[in-house]
Amino acid sequence: GGEVKLVSEVSSLKKHGIDLDGLPTGAFTLMPSFEWYLQKGKAEAKTIIENLQMLIKEKKEAGFVGVWGAPELAVFIDNGKGNELLRYEKSLGRQFGSDVGGICLFDKKRFEEMDISQIFKSHGHIISEELVGKTIA
Repeated sequence: GGEVKLVSEVSSLKKHGIDLDGLPTGAFTLMPSFEWYLQKGKAEAKTIIENLQMLIKEKKEAGFVGVWGAPELAVFIDNGKGNELLRYEKSLGRQFGSDVGGICLFDKKRFEEMDISQIFKSHGHIISEELVGKTIA
């Protein structure tokens, strides 16, 4: 299941020229969204943020200067946890410093039934073909 998919994703990254083998140990972690958000995070904003804070601490103790993430958030929708996603994103807001960054990936079609505009208001920037040149209030 999940392990096979991760191997496939790592192979895809390598195929596109990303040298994962040349990275220091622990510099790149690929984790299924289901594991991070629903199993380990129990789909609760507080738990997910606590887990993220622990990950940041672990990476800093290992000598890294910060953490960047690129989560795929459809796992919340796939598992009927849309309201938890909204709570998480609102709680997350902008509470982390410059040593933490992320690109949250949203497929508009998957999130059509939700009002995700409140998520956009919680974060600093949005990249979208439909929003180029527009401001989110």
